[in-house]
Amino acid sequence: MPDKGSLGRDVMRGAAWIGGSRLTVRMIGFVSTLFLARLLSPEDFGLVAVAMAFVAIPQQAADFGFNQALIRLNDPEPVEYATAWTFNLLRGVVLSLALFALASPAAHLFNEPRLSLAIGVLALLPLIKGLENVRFVDYERRMNFAPAAKVMVAMKVAAFTVTLTVAFATRSYWALIVGSITSEVFRVALTYALVPYCPYPTFRGWKRLWAFSGWLSGANFLQAIAVRSDELVAKTSLATDAVGFLHMGKELTVALMQEVVGPVRRALFPGFASLAQKPDELRDAYLASVSGVFLVAAPIAAGFALVANNAVPLLLGDQWLSLIPIVQVLSATSVLALIGQQAVPLIMGTGHTKLWFQRSTVIAPLRLVLVGGGAAAAGLPGAVGGLALAVMASAVLNLELARKVSSATPPMHLFACRRSILGITVMTAVVVCVEWGFPPLTGPVGNAVVLLTKSVVGALAYVAVTGAAWYYSGQPWGAEARLLGVARSMYPLIGRLVRF
Repeated sequence: MPDKGSLGRDVMRGAAWIGGSRLTVRMIGFVSTLFLARLLSPEDFGLVAVAMAFVAIPQQAADFGFNQALIRLNDPEPVEYATAWTFNLLRGVVLSLALFALASPAAHLFNEPRLSLAIGVLALLPLIKGLENVRFVDYERRMNFAPAAKVMVAMKVAAFTVTLTVAFATRSYWALIVGSITSEVFRVALTYALVPYCPYPTFRGWKRLWAFSGWLSGANFLQAIAVRSDELVAKTSLATDAVGFLHMGKELTVALMQEVVGPVRRALFPGFASLAQKPDELRDAYLASVSGVFLVAAPIAAGFALVANNAVPLLLGDQWLSLIPIVQVLSATSVLALIGQQAVPLIMGTGHTKLWFQRSTVIAPLRLVLVGGGAAAAGLPGAVGGLALAVMASAVLNLELARKVSSATPPMHLFACRRSILGITVMTAVVVCVEWGFPPLTGPVGNAVVLLTKSVVGALAYVAVTGAAWYYSGQPWGAEARLLGVARSMYPLIGRLVRF
């Protein structure tokens, strides 16, 4: 079993690889979004969002979690790998056939004829995913995340190239659909290119897999309904373009935060599994992860809320102006919800999948009611408000589960993030004062000047206040010290680049 120091190094190394790749992927995706937002309309994004949600819900709901089971098991046998691959492929075949059959009824249900062909084509995604090489998880078992990082970047580059090419050629929502198919094909092919493996169909290794995956599959079903159904329930009350605004708002806020915290969460899963029998070390490692994620991710989310009124018209165009309040509300919500995000790998890594299932039985119907009811009662603003409330409720439940699993109470979470909370408070006040002090500026140049000024001043304020709070607290070992160590280790590299 690794000690806390080696776990911290492994997590930091794993998070660095995945974080670097996700940052690259997010940058590529951001550039792609800038082009696509001007080539396509909100209605195009709304249509594809509904189609993708219709496909993604059963796909995620039927995820048995066998890959996570293989990571958690001690020395899984070859027959267990083959069994996991067989179940994954069987699931993919069944889902693809079912989705293809339901494509036309779905188009009638949502009164959108274009959905029929869109869902029919996207129905290929579960089949493609079912062919994935299960041996690829061996890298994660060894906490080697470099191959996964490379696959992530390569598939995004392929999708970026294909999506923009089709978008420029057709000015059609089909660019988004073709890009999604291309991305999944590329990802699955690369898993076999990096880990040669010849799978075979069998069910003989099911016992240990299902011991872990039974509750997890139920939780995945409910989680899929909770997270992926926003666009579907909103579409029953909103026009397609309004669904496009809701989807884009989620992508730029809630989904973006998932990209930021995802690397650490993925790296922590095997790390927490190794500490499952050491409660004190588990709690300390968990709170350290909470502090580290909040230190980096919270100012990003808060920053989006503070600069949205300048960034949206400048980067996406005037047709997306209705997106501004959505980004502001969901970004602010993400800041508060971040404190409970790391409960997910804690619960999974320690094998408490039944707790995760019980939590999902509460969150799934609550989110459906809040988003759907909000959309029916107050249109798009109601749907956004309902989504924000659902995200906060999820965070509160996460904190309660973390207390049960690790004895980390909510006050402990806040105490771990105290310096970052102070930094964000000062950053917000400084940026608001900067905006009040600016003369009225309009147009692309005006928005660019204000955006740049607010971003630079806000970042400097956050770093200065958080750094000073850490320094005058006695420079305790933690996330700040680790980041400082990473920065110092980059000095030689920067020097070599400058000399070059």
